[in-house]
Amino acid sequence: MKIAAAQSGKEDAFVAFSRSGSTKEIVETVAIAQVHQVKTMAITCYDSSPITENSDVNIIIPDKISVNNSALMSNHITFLFVVDLIMSIFISSDKTYLKKKLDSETVLASDQAVTNYYL
Repeated sequence: MKIAAAQSGKEDAFVAFSRSGSTKEIVETVAIAQVHQVKTMAITCYDSSPITENSDVNIIIPDKISVNNSALMSNHITFLFVVDLIMSIFISSDKTYLKKKLDSETVLASDQAVTNYYL
């Protein structure tokens, strides 16, 4: 990540996903991108966090943990849904990557044999 950010420039954009907004490596990468005048977007659950302080655009996705500090997996679902949605838009907009991904999934699916091992 840091290498990619350091090699980027004004014409590039960097999207950082960090649920806590404090992941050290991601915060450092956003700072490197900012030095190289890369447009940055942070997607996180916390408005006042190190990653939002250094990003041009912030998307805040509130979840239960930011409200009541529970450790259940259901607290992550909203954030994971938004990340999955954004990634699907990126992937579907790149037709070459999408074709490669679908072709590789076809190869993997055709290689799996049905056995009675678990029966």
